[in-house]
Amino acid sequence: MYGSTLVLFVLSLLLTLAGQLLARFGAGRAGFLNPYVVLAYLIYLVRGGVWVLFLRKVPLGRAYPLQSLVYPLVLFLSVLLFQEPVTLRSLAGMVCILGGGYLLLREEP
Repeated sequence: MYGSTLVLFVLSLLLTLAGQLLARFGAGRAGFLNPYVVLAYLIYLVRGGVWVLFLRKVPLGRAYPLQSLVYPLVLFLSVLLFQEPVTLRSLAGMVCILGGGYLLLREEP
């Protein structure tokens, strides 16, 4: 992944992360469509456009496993920002998800 493809991937990852964090923050507020949730949905809309641009450059079978990189970031920030617990099970699941993503991205011999 080079140049603009990498930029699109990182942007997609960061938008996904921002949307998840805003949705979680908004979930604890009054009203279903409070400003945080609305902003999260707008971010998801922009992220969808970025994802389509990314898919123009990378096959879906290789692109989608890359999205698994957002999971450890969400887990880390959910602990840091929302004081959510991390269990051995969630860490083991994270290792499985990342390991699966790695296996899917590996080049066949």
